Amino acid sequence: MNFQLRIATLIFFFLVTFAVGGVAQTSHGSSVSGTVIDERGERAAGVLVCAYGRNSMRNTCVVSRPDGTFDFNSDSRGSSFLVPEKRRADHISPWLPFFRDPSVGLTEVNFGVGESNSDVIVRLPPKNGFLTGKVVDGPTGLPVDNARFQLCHVANPRICHSTDAKSADGNFRMPAPHVSFFAKVTAKGYEIWSSSEGGASMMVRSGDVLDRTIVLRRKPEFMGRAMHESEKREGVHLPAPDQIAPADEAKIDIFPRSTRLEWNSVAEAASYFVEVDICYGGEPAGKGCVNPQTWRVGSVPATPDTSVYSFDFNFVGAQPGRWRVVALDSKGIEGFKSPWSIIFYTR
Repeated sequence: MNFQLRIATLIFFFLVTFAVGGVAQTSHGSSVSGTVIDERGERAAGVLVCAYGRNSMRNTCVVSRPDGTFDFNSDSRGSSFLVPEKRRADHISPWLPFFRDPSVGLTEVNFGVGESNSDVIVRLPPKNGFLTGKVVDGPTGLPVDNARFQLCHVANPRICHSTDAKSADGNFRMPAPHVSFFAKVTAKGYEIWSSSEGGASMMVRSGDVLDRTIVLRRKPEFMGRAMHESEKREGVHLPAPDQIAPADEAKIDIFPRSTRLEWNSVAEAASYFVEVDICYGGEPAGKGCVNPQTWRVGSVPATPDTSVYSFDFNFVGAQPGRWRVVALDSKGIEGFKSPWSIIFYTR
């Protein structure tokens, strides 16, 4: 073998070795191992530990073992926070600033090629308390089945959390922060209710429940209207539209989750109002709707000679959803609402 060929062979061997070594090296991500401890300093089992990058993206999650230990590998790069959560035991994720206990910090680790983070301690904050109660219509005492809550810290009003309270009986139950907060409640046709009127704030200690009945005042233009289904009368209010598709408890196995809702027309309807909710806390094949939250709403105008109406949207997540529709007359008064129809999205 001549000299030039030898040099070329050596260079080729060096390049291949470097490339293979480089690939092998980059395929080795960071490793993390540690223990979750609760507010008593005891090892905590069954805690979901998730790594969040500074861009708020969640990249890896594991569940702590019976002895509280956990470990995982990650191909992420840069600084990340290890965030514990045990929602079924009322420990809400402290990644959300609104639910974070100011006395318990987040554990930070650094991810990089070959980085090892061992003996990491992740502290599970105390349980959150809960705000519960009922939202009712002031003039009648009947339940308000759809109310919007906005809760904000007293010390920093920019730290807030919003959620819907949707139930036929007007009941609500939602986790509270570890600090004092104000609450504001809004609902269609009602004046804003605020706990801050008179300077009153709320505080729910760890594991406790604060129960409140919230009485909403109607806006002047809604006085005398039928706001609850039980107040509506046949022959006076438009009937509920007949839903066509998807059928109740239908399973949809497509991605993207493009969905078309269809219903029959209602005589004398001027428009239709459609509601689509996300159902959290359940598997796609589960039953019922847990903690419904508004995903889409829409108004569909009525047109002459149209017998079937539709509403299109893309759903989010492999989880249950539900929908209903109501017809409005020429004065904008709602008729009877159709029943909620549930959809199970399987992927």
